[in-house]
Amino acid sequence: MSIVLSGFLNPVFTMLTLGWGVGSLVDDPAALGTEDYVHFVGPGVLAGSAMLQGGFYSLWQALGALRWEGMYKNAVRTPASYIDVLTGRLVWGFLRLTFSSFAFLVVLLLVIGWSGWAALLAPFVAGLTGMATASPILAYSSAQENDKAFPIISRLIVTPLFVFSGTFTPVDSMPDFIAGIVKAFPGYHGIELARDLLNERAALGPSLGHLAVLLVWIVGGWILARAGFRKALTS
Repeated sequence: MSIVLSGFLNPVFTMLTLGWGVGSLVDDPAALGTEDYVHFVGPGVLAGSAMLQGGFYSLWQALGALRWEGMYKNAVRTPASYIDVLTGRLVWGFLRLTFSSFAFLVVLLLVIGWSGWAALLAPFVAGLTGMATASPILAYSSAQENDKAFPIISRLIVTPLFVFSGTFTPVDSMPDFIAGIVKAFPGYHGIELARDLLNERAALGPSLGHLAVLLVWIVGGWILARAGFRKALTS
C-alpha cells in the first residue's frame, strides 16, 4: 500500500495538477525546451519523486532496521555479512522505486502520448536517481544513534532538492550560484536524463554524463556507509 500511495498516486496527482493546472498559466512553453508544460513537468515528477522517496527511505526506516527493530542484526547472524545487508537495502530500494516509476510512466504516457522506446528507460533512471540520493544519506544515518537531525535533513535538504532540481522549473533560469549547487546533486542529473528520454532528445554524450554522476553518488555513498553498517551490526 505504501508503494502504491507514495510511489504512484502522489506523483500522478502532482503531475496532473501542475501539468494541466499550472501548465495552463505558462505563456511560452517552447522556452522550456519541450512541447508543453506537461512534457516538462511529467518527467521531472517521475525522477524527482523517486529522489524524494529515496531520501526518506534512508532516514527513519533505515535507522529503525539498523538499531531499533533488530532486523538487520538478525540478518547478520545468518551467513549474510553487513555488506550484504547494505547492498541488499540499496538494491531493494532501486527495485521498489523502479517498479512504482513504471506504474507512473504508464499514466504519463497516456497523458503525453507514446514518445518512443527510450521512454521505457526512464523508470530505471528514476530508480537510480532515488538510490543516488539514498546512498549518501544512508551513510549518514547508519552512523547515528538517534533521529534528532532527520527532520532537518528531510525539510532543509531532501525536500528543497526535490523542488529546485528542475522538477517544476528549468535550473538554468535560476541564479548561477543556486544553479551551480543544484547541478552538483544527483536529482538534477536524473531529472534531466528522464526528461531527455521522454522527449526524444537524449544524446549519447550528455546521457552518459548524467548517468555517471548518478553512479558516482551511489558508489560513493555505499563506500561511506560500510563503516556505519559495520559498527552497527558487528559491535
